[in-house]
Amino acid sequence: MSKNSAVVLFKQIETAGSLVIQGYKAVQTLREAIPFAMREAGYDITFEPGSDPELVDYLTVAGTSGVEWAAGGAAVGALLGLLCQRPGTGAAIGLGLGAAVGVARGVHRVKQGWRIRAIHVANRVPQVTIHAVR
Repeated sequence: MSKNSAVVLFKQIETAGSLVIQGYKAVQTLREAIPFAMREAGYDITFEPGSDPELVDYLTVAGTSGVEWAAGGAAVGALLGLLCQRPGTGAAIGLGLGAAVGVARGVHRVKQGWRIRAIHVANRVPQVTIHAVR
């Protein structure tokens, strides 16, 4: 799968507002488009309750906004802490600040994003319906 395929799928969903995809190749492309939508557009991705748990697990991107920002904050904090010869303290402060920023961004992202329903149809072929929430 190429990054271009994920970007094309992202743009199709944004333009159409809704899209149904079917088959393993399309689901693989969606798997790449989800982190792109989260990272580049700041979207929150929500799976509908009727979604197949196996497909949700496959499509779910590990980590949340808070965890991502906490890790980055800890790294930056450790580097700044080195200047004061206290990298542990800097990392702890950076971790807390990063987590707070990440959670705040996560709350904001709930207002826009994609709502996804992932199911298996005949012969266990995956089918995913994506709705852009604006």
